[in-house]
Amino acid sequence: MIKEKDLISVVIPIYNVQEFLPKCIDSVINQTYDNLEIILVDDGSPDDSGYICDKYKAKDSRIKVIHKKNGGLSDARNVGIENSNGKYICFVDSDDIIHKDFIKCQYENIVKTRSDISVCLFEQFFEESSIKETEVENVETQEFDNNQLILKIFEKNNIHYICACTKLYKKSLFEDLRFDVGRLHEDEFIVYKIFSRCKNAVFVKAPLYFYRARQGSITRTSTFKEKNLDAFYSVESCYNFFVGTDYEQLALNRLINSIAYIYCGAKRRVTEKHIFKFLLEQYKKYYKMNKSKLLKQRLFYLFPNIMSVIKRLK
Repeated sequence: MIKEKDLISVVIPIYNVQEFLPKCIDSVINQTYDNLEIILVDDGSPDDSGYICDKYKAKDSRIKVIHKKNGGLSDARNVGIENSNGKYICFVDSDDIIHKDFIKCQYENIVKTRSDISVCLFEQFFEESSIKETEVENVETQEFDNNQLILKIFEKNNIHYICACTKLYKKSLFEDLRFDVGRLHEDEFIVYKIFSRCKNAVFVKAPLYFYRARQGSITRTSTFKEKNLDAFYSVESCYNFFVGTDYEQLALNRLINSIAYIYCGAKRRVTEKHIFKFLLEQYKKYYKMNKSKLLKQRLFYLFPNIMSVIKRLK
């Protein structure tokens, strides 16, 4: 039994989500771990989200509300970090929902294993009625050292590790580190930096975070614009970070494969021609740098449009 009850800060960046916000906040205030500082960052919402925040603050003394001009998701998270006082910190997006034991389970495991970070699984949902909370009394866990944790970035199915909201962090990890403001794919710009600072980590093999899939979310649009190239820049920044380290080749292969993936995704959406040209130029640039060229990389290098059609058919 963990006797220690550290203060944990929960940062919720909020923008134009009045329809979903109450469910999100309810899932946080009803956590089985109660020593919380709940920071609601109203990022200049034009709807009633700010009013909803103030109503919840009046009902729960653990809630702190910050009203600010719109600066985007990363900026709101950064404001939350700067106004947090907990030993540990986590992030919940304002249209999502967390398991009632999201914090308790991750906190107990992070303390028990003396880890710097805890990571859990997430599940996607469309309606709240589809959420099924599993019991976490004897949940399976796995411990990682720094090397094993960094390697998770380069695995094919790495989404649970890349996502910022599936984690409980030691607040000290963010001492001089913030989310890149104005970016899409903001999680991918920071997660590799955080992992590089962790001596060890624990993975909780249970879905404790529930991600709402909705058409109006930031990245779910039918048009691929210049801004969507952040998907490329995030992976490129990860590669640049690891140049000269033991992870350079892994990071380069991931970058090359990601460019191909982004190109194929752009082909399925309304996209300006110069974006395709840019992506192919980047692919050729990094492909030529690669000493261990994979067959699928060579095929894409020679026949990008044919390979994108094959991928769509699959």
